[in-house]
Amino acid sequence: MAKVTIDQNTCDGCGTCEALCSEIFEIGDTGKAQITEEYQEDDPSSGDVPEDINCTETAAQSCPVDAISVE
Repeated sequence: MAKVTIDQNTCDGCGTCEALCSEIFEIGDTGKAQITEEYQEDDPSSGDVPEDINCTETAAQSCPVDAISVE
């Protein structure tokens, strides 16, 4: 599993991550990106994602404000 975190202070809600990897990312009620419910942890801005979902890293690298980290 890969640990995915979205910095809510940095995210501008552009939707790039959701467009590239909607299985993992969505725009939440706050207008910011969040992890889809299936993979969320205690809060919507972080989660454990299976490493075989290849679009996760692509979405993180494509974020124009570098708000997504994948460990």
